[in-house]
Order: sequence, then C-alpha cells, then structure tokens
Amino acid sequence: MSRYSKLELVYSIISLVSLFFLVTKNELGFYITKPLIVPILLIYLFHKFNETQHQLIPALMVATIFSFLGDIFLLFTINEELFKLVGICTFIVAQTSYAYLYFLSVNSFPKKKISFLARWPEFLSSVVILGATIILYPSLGNFAAPAIIYSFITSITIIFALNRRFYVSRKSFVLTFLGVISFFISDALMGDDIFLENILNHFFIMLSYLIGHFLIIKGILFQIESTKKKDTFSDVLSFS
Repeated sequence: MSRYSKLELVYSIISLVSLFFLVTKNELGFYITKPLIVPILLIYLFHKFNETQHQLIPALMVATIFSFLGDIFLLFTINEELFKLVGICTFIVAQTSYAYLYFLSVNSFPKKKISFLARWPEFLSSVVILGATIILYPSLGNFAAPAIIYSFITSITIIFALNRRFYVSRKSFVLTFLGVISFFISDALMGDDIFLENILNHFFIMLSYLIGHFLIIKGILFQIESTKKKDTFSDVLSFS
C-alpha cells in the first residue's frame, strides 16, 4: 500500500469514527477526532507538492486550511454566536480560494469561445443558489449579511468549477464538481441549522463536508497527474 493510500485510509477511518461519536452524542470523542480529519489531507497535499511542485497545490492547500479553520471555529460553544460569525467569514476566504483555484486550473489552456446556450448550467446554478439563499434567509438572523456574501462567492466558485468542463478531463471535472456540490449541500443544511442543534442534520452536514474535501482534492490531483503525464510524453517526443 502506497503512502497516499494509507493516508486516504486513515482519513476515511477517522472520519467514520468522528461521525460515529457525533451520532452517539459522545462529545469528548467528537471534539478530539474532528480536528484531526482535515490535517490528514493537508499532509497528503504537502507530500504531493514536494513531488510535483505544481502551482495548483498551494492554492488548494490555502482553500483547505481556511475551510478547516472555519470548521474549528464552529466547534466553540463559548461566545457561540461570535465564533459562528468568525467561522462564516473564514469560510468566505476558503470559498474565494476555491474560486481562484478553479480559475487557475484552466488559466494555462488556450481560451475557447463558448456559446451562451452552452453556459446554461452556470445560469441554473446561480438561480439555485439565489433560491436557496431566499429560502434560508429568515433563519439566518444576525448571520444574514455574511451569509449573503458567502452565497455570492459560492455562486462565482461554482461558475468557475463548471467552466473546467471545457478544458480538463471528464474525470477531473466530475470528481471536482461532485465535491463542489457536496460542499453546497453541507452549506445549505447548515444554513437551516446554523447552531447545529439537530444531530441528524449535523451528521449530513459533516458527511457532505468530508466527501466534498476528498473529491475536490482527488479531482484536482487527477488534473495535475494528467498534465504531468502529457508533459513527460512531450519531453520524450522532443528528446526523440
């Protein structure tokens, strides 16, 4: 088993254990295991960057770190409303970093002229996010302003993620976009229960969040690996 397979296995095991502690209301176990999950992915990305030195990995690491910090702030129960607000603001930075990552991931490709009709998924996603924000608005309370900003950034992030379908491989796009959708589901569920009072809802928020992280990282790394193989093949042809 490779180092990366071992890290993926550890990520899966700790995630499942943390989810188990959540549904069984074992607060001590949950608060110990949850902060351990995402750092495993950061170690994974650190090793990948040492191997490839690819420019997408630092951007992915920044997005992952801020997403992780936001998640940590949500764990605080002292001055809970303040820490929820700080957490949302941190998620805004994370979402902005993801938008930049998806923009950067196609920046080196020759630009294509895409018809307006071919962009219908981008339009649909913006309508869905707007609709979700309007539906959730009454339950947001004091968090309405940062939540609206977050929704706006999320819309941009999804548009950039969808734009990748015209440039990267199908596998890279599908994995990454499924991760983006998982994050959106997690955000939408949390918008309806921002203080995480419903255990079942909290379970699906965390499950979607963990799946989102894993799929986005796998999708972006698949693009990096594909690019590296193409570059190696080009080098071989040039040498020949």
